[in-house]
Amino acid sequence: MINECRELCRKYTVLTENQIDFISSFLDKLQDIADKEESNVYIDCLTINENSMIVVGEARPMNAESIYRESLMGLVIKAYKEPAVERAFRIGVPTVGVLGREMPTAEKVIQSAYPILFEGTVIAVLIYEKKFEKYLPENSKRNPGGFLDLQTEQILCNISEAIVIVDEDGHICYSNKEAERLFTSLGYVDAIIGMRSENIVSSADDDHYRFEMSGHTLEGRKFHLGSNSEKICIAIKDITDSELLRKENKNLLTAYQELKHSMKNSLLLLQNIGEKKAEKAPSYEAKQAYREMSNRIMSLMTTLELKLRVEEREVNIKPILTELCKRLISLEADPDTEITLSVEGDDLLLGDEITNAVVLVVYELVCNILKYAFKARRYGKIRIRLMRDYVVSYIIVEDDGCGFEVSSENQKSVGLGLIRSIVEDRLNGSLIIESDSKGTKATFDIME
Repeated sequence: MINECRELCRKYTVLTENQIDFISSFLDKLQDIADKEESNVYIDCLTINENSMIVVGEARPMNAESIYRESLMGLVIKAYKEPAVERAFRIGVPTVGVLGREMPTAEKVIQSAYPILFEGTVIAVLIYEKKFEKYLPENSKRNPGGFLDLQTEQILCNISEAIVIVDEDGHICYSNKEAERLFTSLGYVDAIIGMRSENIVSSADDDHYRFEMSGHTLEGRKFHLGSNSEKICIAIKDITDSELLRKENKNLLTAYQELKHSMKNSLLLLQNIGEKKAEKAPSYEAKQAYREMSNRIMSLMTTLELKLRVEEREVNIKPILTELCKRLISLEADPDTEITLSVEGDDLLLGDEITNAVVLVVYELVCNILKYAFKARRYGKIRIRLMRDYVVSYIIVEDDGCGFEVSSENQKSVGLGLIRSIVEDRLNGSLIIESDSKGTKATFDIME
């Protein structure tokens, strides 16, 4: 298992060799832990995109029934599906007794997660898993102690925020109904009262903070109950809906910029055609200008259809990019330059929103190539490669043109800025551009 663990860490994480050695040192202890706790025990690491995790170590109990029949080594799972593990990675504190979401079994699974730290940084998480019916709550219900008067308690129970009160020892000694409802919805199965406070909220000292768990975005405020009291009140608000609206507004703004950019390019094309028509008075030239205008309008319509009219739920992007680039070359390339196109690599099945974004990025990149890369050249080559990996997919658009100065172009190019915004905001990826006198290579990744 040690060799497999090392190989998975090297291929799918950004961990250093020293960090991988440290994680490997835990592997020979997993079986003892699994038998002692009568639990399935795993070690998870974040993948390179930090939104998913991969299992790099495991042990099944020898003295109890295992939750899973098959090995989970190498399994990649989205972070939000394992709230306890996600929280341990984000905050760096243990999280006990949380229900896993969409686990690789039909049965309910309770997880407890303990961060593995290397030089103060969380590099992995140790996970205990039990079946729901086998899990025994670790904390007993505590009495609030009568420090709240009846009127105060009634007020706290009827406000919309989740309220918990932490005593001098760091245990939760009071929670209102909204707090119980909220943390039950997040997957906690133990009673809130009696828990260590860091098991449900950040242990940070900040009075205001934000954290994410189980696909929810939560905002918390801390304050003392009076100047002489050591008890701390924590008010927590679920702001998931407002965050989704904020992201949607950002996407709408990006879509609006895309539309403006496409319209601008189209108008510029029509303007150029009009100038040529004015310059070429003979009827033959006028005829050629009308024909060119027709071809460019057809190109625009084709592109819009490819970007916006994707009816299937998942679409193979490869033939779409092939058709798009062929039409762009036939309509936009200099007639004195012979362009060779190759679209190669893996078939990528993408959802329609991701497909639209990818088409737009490739459209802009290829248009830039045709416009700038092959000036005064008789031959040119455009190569598009699609690569699908276990965790992430890549698309590479490259040419053998004249190249450009990347740093200076990034400063002034609206087109490159738009491309980078689409890749980062809608594809959850990154754009890398490399260019020299032998050509330009643009690489962007796709996280679905």
